[in-house]
Amino acid sequence: MHKEKNTLTDRKNYHTFLTPYFNTTKGSIQLESANEYTVGFDKSIFFKEFTKKELKQYEKTPAEFE
Repeated sequence: MHKEKNTLTDRKNYHTFLTPYFNTTKGSIQLESANEYTVGFDKSIFFKEFTKKELKQYEKTPAEFE
């Protein structure tokens, strides 16, 4: 065990703030509050989060995913 006293300024910060960017019809931008945005969507983005099972199901019946 450490017997030294640690202060908040001595500790390392392992958390950081991320600034997300979103794909919109105007391109990849950082969102600002009190504005409306329209999402940019194409098939490559649609399939990125699919599991193998979902991809097979989509190939059989794509109408279920619309």
